[in-house]
Amino acid sequence: MIIPQRTLQYWEHALISIGTTGNHAYFFQQNPDLAFRNEKEIKEEMMPAWDITDSESLKHHIQWLLTEGHRKEFELTAARLACLPQEARNDYVRNFSESEQELARLYVVHKYFRRLPPTTIAAHDFLYATYYSSAGCRIRYLTESEKWGFISLAVSAIKKHYRGWDELISAFHVGVMYVAGQQIVEPHLKVQGKLLTSRKSPLYKINFWS
Repeated sequence: MIIPQRTLQYWEHALISIGTTGNHAYFFQQNPDLAFRNEKEIKEEMMPAWDITDSESLKHHIQWLLTEGHRKEFELTAARLACLPQEARNDYVRNFSESEQELARLYVVHKYFRRLPPTTIAAHDFLYATYYSSAGCRIRYLTESEKWGFISLAVSAIKKHYRGWDELISAFHVGVMYVAGQQIVEPHLKVQGKLLTSRKSPLYKINFWS
């Protein structure tokens, strides 16, 4: 199904708004076209933080998010836990002896894997595929055509696997916890509370199911 570009623009704005945090988050929710206005910041701060150095590494990263992403590791861990009886699963988590980061991720999987839809934290991967596509186009690492091609794939996957904004945002939150840690989730919760309740929210410019 081909998604009209105007509709993709609304989706781009909505998904960027979900991923936006900080003191000016509400401003960027209402003005998403300005989210990536600072090209120098994107090149010198955002891209290095994502281990992206050029056009090819950006495309590779976006393709990875769309086809595999962080959800693959999450789902492998969930499958291991699902094979264990409850008591054995609790013992496995208590006695886990890997790095602190790996232990934190295991706790997230253990707590949430039965509460998520089958695609688990794919919402996080699809949202950031959109985020990176928009930022990358701004600094000319992607053409307009490449940007909309990636965003179309992300939006199609979201519409296929999630039943609405609540489910998408909940899965995104778990993804943030898994990838970046619990402390990073709190700013997102405040921002998304407004997104779900404001009459001016970019979420409500879209019919999720059409």
